[in-house]
Amino acid sequence: MLSYKLKIILWYSLRPHYWEHCLELLKRKLIYKDKKSEERDVAISWAESKQTNINEIYKQIDPDLNLEGYTNLSFGPELIKEGKGLINNVNINIDKNIDEKRLGGKANLDLLYTLTIISKPQMVLETGVAFGWSSYAILAALNETDINGRLISVDMPYPSTNNNDYVGIVVPKKLRKNWNLIRLPDRPGIKKAIRLNKDKFDLIHYDSDKSSRGRRYAYELLWESLKEGGLFISDDIEDNLEFASFVEKKKTIYYVVKHESKYIGIAIKQ
Repeated sequence: MLSYKLKIILWYSLRPHYWEHCLELLKRKLIYKDKKSEERDVAISWAESKQTNINEIYKQIDPDLNLEGYTNLSFGPELIKEGKGLINNVNINIDKNIDEKRLGGKANLDLLYTLTIISKPQMVLETGVAFGWSSYAILAALNETDINGRLISVDMPYPSTNNNDYVGIVVPKKLRKNWNLIRLPDRPGIKKAIRLNKDKFDLIHYDSDKSSRGRRYAYELLWESLKEGGLFISDDIEDNLEFASFVEKKKTIYYVVKHESKYIGIAIKQ
């Protein structure tokens, strides 16, 4: 464990553009205390009480939508097979102290895929990439629309890894022409993504820093960069009460969807 901590220190020391993020992590360790463990049970109860049928969300986005054509829409097995093939074809050297399941963990890909197709966004922002499954789902859906939508993704590699090739590895080359991957932590990365986009975003997917402090910072910034009528999707909202507090403060339309043992929050900016 000591050697791993030394690796982390060395990794950050050699990368000045990550120093701000490293300082933030130190502040959380020494000064701030995350409320995840204290709030989790309450957050789960809140999410359970707010669960929504996914069809209600689809109809809210498009009242004239024929649900029969979307009920069984999914990020299909052939796409997943292609993504897994790309992982297997690359020698990814991940430090043994890092849980690879976190890197390869897939969000609710069917939900992301369908929401992207239905809402037909021109510009999408995503935080949290890892292997890139959510990026793949969004880009595949954008490819199905006729408006040539684009995705900007923000994520940094895990400290101490010996290569950065795993970030977004599952995204096929044929979909990368409409993708901009920013390899930075949330704080500088989100700001850069907003600067790169001349207009506001139509859809934002948040799947990065799940701490209370991280969400409080990012949610406000992301919401400000979202168009009226745009979709804001946040994964793992059961970790703390930040999503609950945020949507209640904004007094906006929101929904909660359960995926396996986790909850996803979806808000529509009014």
